[in-house]
Amino acid sequence: MEKEKQPESEIALQEQPDGPPAKKKRHGLCGNDKGVAVVEVILILVVLIALVIIFRDQITALVNTIWTSINGDAQTLL
Repeated sequence: MEKEKQPESEIALQEQPDGPPAKKKRHGLCGNDKGVAVVEVILILVVLIALVIIFRDQITALVNTIWTSINGDAQTLL
């Protein structure tokens, strides 16, 4: 008699001789998310810094316009 073929999902869940099922062991390696948040923050900072560098002249002009407007309004109050 031939041995029936088992689906891969059942094969992955079979007990391994040295411990828990292989699928659970593999999940344990991928389940560590401690460094993901740090990487996300670093990527966001890199993108923000790149945008500031690219649009530096426009940002400077905008800030100068706003500062001039604030100073003009302050002079009218005094």
